[in-house]
Amino acid sequence: MKKLFFFLFILSPLFLLAQTDESTDFNSENSEVSDSTQVTEEIQEVVPDPVLEFVIATINSVNEKWLEVNNISAEGLIKINTRNIQEEADIVVSVKKKDDLYFKIDGPMGIDVGAGHFNREKFTFADYLNDKAYTGTTNALNISSLTKIPVTFDELMNIISGGARIRKYDTDTCWYTEEGDYIVLQFLSAKGTYRKFYVNKTEMYVDRFIHINNKKQITLNVQYSNYVNSGNGIFAKKISVSRPFKGESFIFTYTKFVTGNTFLNFKVDIPSDFHRVKLK
Repeated sequence: MKKLFFFLFILSPLFLLAQTDESTDFNSENSEVSDSTQVTEEIQEVVPDPVLEFVIATINSVNEKWLEVNNISAEGLIKINTRNIQEEADIVVSVKKKDDLYFKIDGPMGIDVGAGHFNREKFTFADYLNDKAYTGTTNALNISSLTKIPVTFDELMNIISGGARIRKYDTDTCWYTEEGDYIVLQFLSAKGTYRKFYVNKTEMYVDRFIHINNKKQITLNVQYSNYVNSGNGIFAKKISVSRPFKGESFIFTYTKFVTGNTFLNFKVDIPSDFHRVKLK
């Protein structure tokens, strides 16, 4: 039973993306001196890329709407299905976009499974079933080593915050297609991996995003549903996450949520007798 709950805990924070990097230098100028009395200046004209401009404009619209729903406190259930485990647990989350997130998971009969607070610089992660507490620098390696799932901070936030923010990296090759009601933004990394975001054309929010590895396998598939309006933004009360090639799925269903909460809880309680582990 103890191993089952630990497995439940380490897999639960599966998730998240998102912020646009728009710093691009569009000016290039070269000068050539032919003799002491004459200077010939050649200016290279940069032709605008309409595809890139459209992608960036779409990203900005999505991310602006994503920020409209902030300071979130929510609670509900997480359902986990793997080849070996089918379980449900209670989950409580707090999110301050773009930089802070907290979650606490309780198993059956109110058993504390674990809790974590992550920001962009550092984290605290408590494993209540094994009496351990982890602290360290927030990076993909540390998140992955704790959750056993390769995710970044932004991906984790995208999952538990009930909506997705999109990030374009400098080395990405990007383009878009249109499929029915969706603008599909696609990003190819230098490593040959893909990210695809399905953006609702009318409301400009991400309805689904997927990650594809260089073997063309879907490594992460996230689908949002049960939307509710919150001010000028939108919040998904149900987030379905799957890893098809692993045969795993995780479903978050929020039954209660509050936005604009100025009294968010990010504290991870660590008993004094816990073994403390520092990760770099």
